[in-house]
Amino acid sequence: MRITERYAGPQETARQITYMEKACVYVEELTRNLGRKPSCCVTTFGCQMNAVHGI
Repeated sequence: MRITERYAGPQETARQITYMEKACVYVEELTRNLGRKPSCCVTTFGCQMNAVHGI
């Protein structure tokens, strides 16, 4: 049993798998177009981003 099935049900798991498959196809096409594997940069700022200010 996948964790999403345990917490969200089989329909949600199927929906997420569909999106992952679409993302794989997109990345494969992008790889062919670029002639290399794509890369990305993720910037995080820590837990301060979750803080509610002014309360």
